[in-house]
Amino acid sequence: MRISNCSVKFRKFTGMVLEDFAEGVKAGLYVNDKIFLLPPVTLLVFEALIDTYSDARKIYDAGGTAQYPAYKAALDAIVAALNILAPYVDKTAVGDVSIIKLAGFVPTFVKAAGRPGASFVQFLTLVSEKNLIEQLTSDCEVFPFGTSFVGILCEGGPLPADVTVDAEGAVVIPSTTTIRIFVHTSKQRKKVYRNLKSGTYYYCYYFVINNQGVSVISNQAKTMCQ
Repeated sequence: MRISNCSVKFRKFTGMVLEDFAEGVKAGLYVNDKIFLLPPVTLLVFEALIDTYSDARKIYDAGGTAQYPAYKAALDAIVAALNILAPYVDKTAVGDVSIIKLAGFVPTFVKAAGRPGASFVQFLTLVSEKNLIEQLTSDCEVFPFGTSFVGILCEGGPLPADVTVDAEGAVVIPSTTTIRIFVHTSKQRKKVYRNLKSGTYYYCYYFVINNQGVSVISNQAKTMCQ
């Protein structure tokens, strides 16, 4: 299974490309009023790192190897700052590509080992609608176009550790599993589960499939069926 995170290719950037990238992160993260109503104090530190790197690069380009130590120190400093920001954005985004892009980073996709862990699905609801006996409706946040949402509903207990999702997005339920498990596959976020047991707790999960692969399984939502 794969999850999205911030690409660290900026570590290999040189010259104006790294400056442009750092400026993009500054614009997307520090001076974006959707994130900070007012620019934080650390903006000044980040701007100073960009300016120092830019000046050192220009001097190095014009002067040659004698100026390399100062250039290398400035390069290491700006990369170190970006190395701190990237996991911060990853933690906030929880796999959401739109947030990664908003922060000025480039999303990439990496192999994710097992579950739980970060998921494409951040927000989850599971409700028993009024006047609908023995039925539950689940929903999760919107994900980019082209995604298939797969819902998993467990009756009477949480998802067993030995229930997994393979690389193709199929839910693998061992024959030894004792609880009742429903798998709802469709492109729609909203799932309706019927013929359930009143007075029983149900545990809902999602994972998503798109052209980037299969996400890890989301955290659970729990409710009792009325």
